[in-house]
Amino acid sequence: MIDNFWGAGAFLGGESDWRRIKYDNVHIYGESQDSKDCEVQDACLADPLTCENKAGLMLSIFTTGSNRPFPRDGSAYDEIYSDAAWGGVTEYYNVYFYDFYNSKTFCGGKQQLFDTHRNGTDYYPIQRFYSASFKNVHEDNFGFFRDPNPIWATVEKCGAFPCTGPQQIVMRFESTKWYGGFWNTYNRDQLFFITSRNDFVGPSIQCQVNSKWNGYYCN
Repeated sequence: MIDNFWGAGAFLGGESDWRRIKYDNVHIYGESQDSKDCEVQDACLADPLTCENKAGLMLSIFTTGSNRPFPRDGSAYDEIYSDAAWGGVTEYYNVYFYDFYNSKTFCGGKQQLFDTHRNGTDYYPIQRFYSASFKNVHEDNFGFFRDPNPIWATVEKCGAFPCTGPQQIVMRFESTKWYGGFWNTYNRDQLFFITSRNDFVGPSIQCQVNSKWNGYYCN
């Protein structure tokens, strides 16, 4: 996967603790000098609506319902799922991330390794990474965890308050490998966790808050 907008993302339908999403031997690259989307640096900053934000990987979720895979009503294709499921296993084996050393693209948009679904209101299973490799990845570009969107507080979606799925995200990394520079604060641990920012949980365990992620680093 090279220079994606929303990044690779897998979604699986069905309610079960045993349903599984598995990635294996996937290579994901950030923007390079050969994949620029404009000729002038920071060109889109003059009109922010034209900025394209990019991510390498969208975290996976499971669903109990779906819409048309190719919507005819003009809605975005990432809205093909409806209700989230409360189960499932997500595993990533030997995923390689390269050259996410800038927090913005040449044109001026944001660039990060991980993103979450903009309509991911409910449950995210633990995202388990085994033998992930990071080469020339800056820690500031790891990702940004969205807060629950106030517009989710509707009868159709969540009820009287926004669903808190985005605040319950846990990413577990085991046997991690590091190459190149830019990742300095967290000692290049092999076993660690990244979580979205939940201030009821994070301060009670061995975690450090990272405001640029809106999350925690835990080991």
